[in-house]
Amino acid sequence: MKGNKYLELFKWPMAKDMPSSAVGMYKSDKFLVEVNKLVEQKKAACPISGGTRRTELKSRVESWIEEQMDHYNSVSKKPSLKKDVSLDVSQFPKSETGTDTLTITTSKTQLFLIDSSYDLISCYESVYGKKEILRRLLGDNPLLLFEVDSLESGGRAFSGDPFTGQMAAFSKVYCTDLENNKERKFIIYYPHQLHTQFFSSGGILKDNKGTKVIAGNVDLVITNNGVLINPKDWSVL
Repeated sequence: MKGNKYLELFKWPMAKDMPSSAVGMYKSDKFLVEVNKLVEQKKAACPISGGTRRTELKSRVESWIEEQMDHYNSVSKKPSLKKDVSLDVSQFPKSETGTDTLTITTSKTQLFLIDSSYDLISCYESVYGKKEILRRLLGDNPLLLFEVDSLESGGRAFSGDPFTGQMAAFSKVYCTDLENNKERKFIIYYPHQLHTQFFSSGGILKDNKGTKVIAGNVDLVITNNGVLINPKDWSVL
């Protein structure tokens, strides 16, 4: 479609040219607090806002965390998968209903269009420390950050729908133009998923629909406690 007159019409504008407002948080997350500052500075924008505050029974939250940690202790025997993690029930505040439920939703929006990957890298490094490999992986490009709050153990957050469908759709809608040219890097952030959830007990990558969709569409995965995964070769960085 050479000379397609609709290319510019259907191109997402830069954040500086979009309306911006404070997004807000349902629960604490130092990395997303820094990302929200980009929105206030008009260096990022939220194409969708007003996410639902999701809660879960405390007993279920405790069970999922225990299962994730048990799996981590098994998988992290492989030296390349041994990383510092931080997942504890105390990180999930009580809901406002007065019942024995906890809030697991972090930000009031899950999508951030960020004008420069360098700004996102600065957010990351202000929380987790210097990581030069991010500059090599992302360069200086606009990007989409998709935050997924799923806590459920077993990898449901990236093994099947609706999550895999969302990833494929967001990649197409926000990261490519009408001629399927890549315009933005795509990063997924899983604050409540340990990196070992992507791997079987033997440290082998899980072969499912989700990992295939991520490998084909996503440029970087950030998991609990800032652990990075390059989905092109599934190396834990």
